[in-house]
Amino acid sequence: MTDTSLQYNFHHGERSNGSLSVGDSFGGKNQQRKIGPSLSTCQKAFNFSGNAAVQPQSEGQHSMFATISGSQIINSDGFWLSNSAAESYLIINDNTPEVVRYNLLKKEQKDSVGRPQAQLTLKKCDKIFSNQDYFAQGGDKVIPLEKYRQWNARLQSSAYGVHNTDSNQVQGFSFPGSTLYLKTDYQPEYQIIAEIFDSRGFPMKNIECQGASCIKVERLEDGLFKVFLKGKDYFRLVSSDMLCLQETNVNLSQPLTRLYDVKCEPLHSGNGQQLLAKDYQNLKKAAASRLSRNNIKHNKVTGEISSSFDLLSDLLKEKKRYSATKHNESWRFGVFRNYDNALRLRSQLESAGLKVKFIQMQSGANAVYGTPMEELTPLQRQLINKYGAMKQPVATENSDDTVAMN
Repeated sequence: MTDTSLQYNFHHGERSNGSLSVGDSFGGKNQQRKIGPSLSTCQKAFNFSGNAAVQPQSEGQHSMFATISGSQIINSDGFWLSNSAAESYLIINDNTPEVVRYNLLKKEQKDSVGRPQAQLTLKKCDKIFSNQDYFAQGGDKVIPLEKYRQWNARLQSSAYGVHNTDSNQVQGFSFPGSTLYLKTDYQPEYQIIAEIFDSRGFPMKNIECQGASCIKVERLEDGLFKVFLKGKDYFRLVSSDMLCLQETNVNLSQPLTRLYDVKCEPLHSGNGQQLLAKDYQNLKKAAASRLSRNNIKHNKVTGEISSSFDLLSDLLKEKKRYSATKHNESWRFGVFRNYDNALRLRSQLESAGLKVKFIQMQSGANAVYGTPMEELTPLQRQLINKYGAMKQPVATENSDDTVAMN
């Protein structure tokens, strides 16, 4: 009887290997010659490891076995598997939208190089433990941690064109059974280079970016600024009491937009513009003083300047940069603790042709009012139904009780 065999070992990447062997068995005269292959493989994924083997038997039968092993992680944030046994883990959850991930992948294929969205630096007891590339691929990344150590994980963005709008750093002590948790959400990054002048034509020296899209502003020189934005949410550029630019005035279809001769205009409280929040306290004191001089008893006005809009109008008219208008048919769309949410709603209402008025409540929240120019249009009616807007002549102190805060 003779036996011959040939075996080939193959290796693919860092996480898989296997072997293929072919055997030949011959038992002599009048004996059947047998030739059969066998295949075995071992696979190691991010969340489990396993191996499998297939062995042919006589009369066309085959035998196969497989094993899968991994560690399970369960906490208040969810459930995960890991191929590495440990008692503490770092978990990075990526919520980058699919369309953004698709565009990043297309860019990598075009450039023929994989560019990570960030560098993940892991420190153990204030000393660098590892540095690795981080790609926004959706899903979770699980990293085992040595127990009873102080850890610091930090993501530093490295890819031009995207910006992480969620957390960039987490730190903590690795007790057995504990996890450190990071969330990422990469959005397109846009830049604006703009020449900005005041209403008299002089170059602006400083501007500020307000809104959820703002990252930072760099002054290149007097009147020339570079603005960094994330996503296409609300933003506006202001300087003191002047409005220079907002998202409705610029098309962010390209990563870099150049704007020339941008003029800043004074902000007004009437005609659909917001009441400047910074003047609220001064106006409230003036209102209380005026009521006292006129012996007017109004318990609410001291805590809510908007309780008497006639009084507010008179006070505002004394300030030349304001022009107040009494709104008898205003609809209150909501009260927002978050200033960015209030600004975002204002943009929707103005796009629908409503005059918008902000009233800052005693609690610091902002009530948003919209007044139709003429009869309600279908779009305006749709917004009223969407936000459960109520028709009110003026804001009142107890109006917070009937509208959900955001």
